[in-house]
Amino acid sequence: MNQTESYLIIVEDVDNGSSTLSSAPANLNFLQNIKQITPYKQKFYHIFQQYLWIFPLIIGFLFPVFCVILYVDKLVSNDLHPILPLISDLGSKPPVAGYVAQIFDTIAILNLLTVYARYEQVKFYIEKYFQNSSIDICRRLKQNNKYFTISGCGFSLGVITLGNFRNTEQPMEHGIGFIIMSCILGYIFFTTKICDDLYSFKRIESQPSTIRCCGWIILISLIMSALFLIIAVSQLDSIYHWFDNNQRLNWKPNHPGYIWFTLGTFSEWFFVNWCSIYFFSISHRIHIFNRCHRIK
Repeated sequence: MNQTESYLIIVEDVDNGSSTLSSAPANLNFLQNIKQITPYKQKFYHIFQQYLWIFPLIIGFLFPVFCVILYVDKLVSNDLHPILPLISDLGSKPPVAGYVAQIFDTIAILNLLTVYARYEQVKFYIEKYFQNSSIDICRRLKQNNKYFTISGCGFSLGVITLGNFRNTEQPMEHGIGFIIMSCILGYIFFTTKICDDLYSFKRIESQPSTIRCCGWIILISLIMSALFLIIAVSQLDSIYHWFDNNQRLNWKPNHPGYIWFTLGTFSEWFFVNWCSIYFFSISHRIHIFNRCHRIK
């Protein structure tokens, strides 16, 4: 057989189920390489699509895991007071600070993959079910999906900034990271809006009861944490004592504002761990999406 002959080449679109026939000269070795390599790439691509739901699931477990790591380190170090420090302060102590930064970077990367999966999923719903429906609901879904993506990426940026700038060393940058991380409120809000529209139209998805509950609890926890900490700081001799690492890391019961500080830190820990419930819910919605192979 000649090394170069005219072969009938069938190009099949796996996603759309269509195929194209063409006749063209091709090298035999080239065709053998296609036969050997292409199926593996396609297989990997579809496996990746099918298991996108695992990424938010991992995030959901990482939040409580890193909280446990921080508190175990506190107990091992015999730090009795405050009984529940700020997560940012506990995460700033070496060697655990390095682990916290790695966990936060992992959360940020996995969240970007989660945002991608959910964005493409909603985009598929729009193209499949809403092209011939009301223009308003189609436009609203596209707009909410865009804002969902922006706020989700903002959350990842905030997490990276928060984890890599320690509160005890770069409090300004750390605070900016926390503010950016608050994009999770928009992240949850636009997720809820999208789910509401999908439910109201042909019950494509279930009602976002869990996600809505998470949003309210996280919002209330953030407000309460900020309020309690402001009251605690106001009872100190000077507001500048708040920036004293020794003051925060060794806030004892006989110090002014201890009770308010403890309530504020409890609200912070409560907020962080409730983020897990949100990601568990997103993981479930991506998992039950029975057309995930259409995500491109």
